[in-house]
Amino acid sequence: MGQQRERLNLDLDFLDKESESSKEKKKQAKRQGKQRSKGNSSVKDWKSKGLIIGFILLVCWAWFSEEESSINQKSNGKINANPSHDSIEYSVGNYYCSEYHSKKAEELLPDQNTQKNLEFELSALNEEEIRLENLYDTINSSTVNEYSSQSSIDYYNDLVDNYNVRRENYNSKVVDLNQRFEHHSKKVDIYNNYLDQNCSKK
Repeated sequence: MGQQRERLNLDLDFLDKESESSKEKKKQAKRQGKQRSKGNSSVKDWKSKGLIIGFILLVCWAWFSEEESSINQKSNGKINANPSHDSIEYSVGNYYCSEYHSKKAEELLPDQNTQKNLEFELSALNEEEIRLENLYDTINSSTVNEYSSQSSIDYYNDLVDNYNVRRENYNSKVVDLNQRFEHHSKKVDIYNNYLDQNCSKK
């Protein structure tokens, strides 16, 4: 019986030790659980803070992008005022222009027939000037005088009258042609200046 009691005591001691160790393990598990819960809560806090910071940065980026876009539109007002087809270039004489500026230049283009007519009239006046100079030389080189025959005097007088009429007509045409050339030249200058300011040379 004594031996059996001792065995029972040993078994009970073992159970007591086991129960104590299990209690200790439970305490450690609770501590670790608390530490993990604290760790998880800190991670959650950092995640929420990161989301808030990310949202703020996104709002700031959107605001700065909008501001930069509005500044670019103000600085490039000429392009933004006519945005359609600005990337497409059209050949206009010795220039490359956008579709908008090529159409505006076409509207400002002086009439080509006017240019040809002016050049034709100028050529005719230059020929008339040569004829008048020849007639003048003929009159100046004439030997007709008061002692010449009446027919010679009449012929001489006809040449002088013809010269005077033609010279007066020539002078009036020169004045008129110069005015029309000046008016046409202003249109040409407006056209060329528009191309210089709004298009690029080839």
